[in-house]
Amino acid sequence: MHPEDMEKTTFITLWGTFCYKVMPFDLKNAGATYQRAMVTLFHDMMHKEIEVYVDDMIAKSRIENEHLQVLKRLFLRLRKFQLKLNPTKCTFGARSGKLLGFIVSEKGIIVDPDKVRAIQKLAPPRTQKEVCGIWDDECQKAFDKVKHYLFNPPVLTPPSPNRPLILYLTVFDSSIGCVLGQHDETGRKEKAIYYLNLMYVETTEEDTSENSSWKLNFDGASNAVEYEACIMGIRAAIDRKIKVLEFDDVTFFYLPHDENQMADALATLASMIRINKQDDMKPIQMSICDAPAHCCNIDEEEERDNHPWYHDILRYVKNREYPGQATENDKRMLRRLANDYILDGEILYKKRKDQILLRCVDAVEAKRILEEVHEGVCGTHANEFTMARKIMRFGYYWSTMQGDCISYAKKCHKCQIYGDKIHVPPSLLHRLLHTPMSRSQQLAGS
Repeated sequence: MHPEDMEKTTFITLWGTFCYKVMPFDLKNAGATYQRAMVTLFHDMMHKEIEVYVDDMIAKSRIENEHLQVLKRLFLRLRKFQLKLNPTKCTFGARSGKLLGFIVSEKGIIVDPDKVRAIQKLAPPRTQKEVCGIWDDECQKAFDKVKHYLFNPPVLTPPSPNRPLILYLTVFDSSIGCVLGQHDETGRKEKAIYYLNLMYVETTEEDTSENSSWKLNFDGASNAVEYEACIMGIRAAIDRKIKVLEFDDVTFFYLPHDENQMADALATLASMIRINKQDDMKPIQMSICDAPAHCCNIDEEEERDNHPWYHDILRYVKNREYPGQATENDKRMLRRLANDYILDGEILYKKRKDQILLRCVDAVEAKRILEEVHEGVCGTHANEFTMARKIMRFGYYWSTMQGDCISYAKKCHKCQIYGDKIHVPPSLLHRLLHTPMSRSQQLAGS
């Protein structure tokens, strides 16, 4: 990890405060960050000599002597950047292997047989909940056809240079499927290279004239392979003068992820809106601010503790100054208290016996911390002692923390209503039917 980012992974334990020197995979963006790092380190070897997907690395070659040279170059690169490999997970001289749910070998890319076997053994829906009112005989026939097709799935092979490509199209009402193929060395048998599904916008009869054009949209996501396959298919269609598709001008623009933030924001916004097909979608007006927006709470700005409890300690630690009317005993006490405090910039920290630093907060911030810990988003309405331990575990401290936790827990309205009633007797009370008469009542009756 970068030295400036190490402190962002700080966590507190019973034995002290620690931080990560390397990036843990538990972080949300660890996978993407690791992938970018691997691309930076092996950019000149990827898709040529090796394939890298996060922590999976494959060295590939067509002949044995070339494979030794690739391994040597890979190990030198790993040693240069101090990357370590687990010997128990390394396999050398493999003719085929699993990669991202596919079997990759010298013959090509095929579907994992385990996944095919799971689909073939999948039973048709039987209960009403599984059927959901949409499963009929046609669906069952289509499902059986898919199972039969998976008995001999196609093998995807890399394209051979200087050979024409073949593009097969299947057009439906709202989609179009295409398979890119090529003849083998004999020129008689065809082999599949790539397949893709495209979606196009529904048009009316007025728009289907001879001079009109269809707008094709395909889900390319961030996979550069799908873009390349689409480009190859379009080039093949143009070269073979296919009349089903007509292109006047085709232009592709590739934008990196950092430069495509507006498209990502629009895609996220579009997924949150339900559009009625019968109505026209009104344009969305958006404005881009030159400076970031900031929220300002007037109450918090006005409510500020100008003289916190640690004011004298802060002055002494920072400037070695004593209060104006301090006696010798007060100065001696202040010096003794200041030994347990550390100043970092303008922030004062309380040093515990286990060397853990707790940030000193004023009365206003202490009030907000009490509210959040006790009844906030993650609050559990804990008792006063649990609150104090939790606040110190979060890294905060003020001198009257114990008393404030006790007072806040006693005044909590929900704790008084829903809390355990400790003064209730352990068993139900029963009314006595016959009570002994007093001596005065006996005398009066006699």
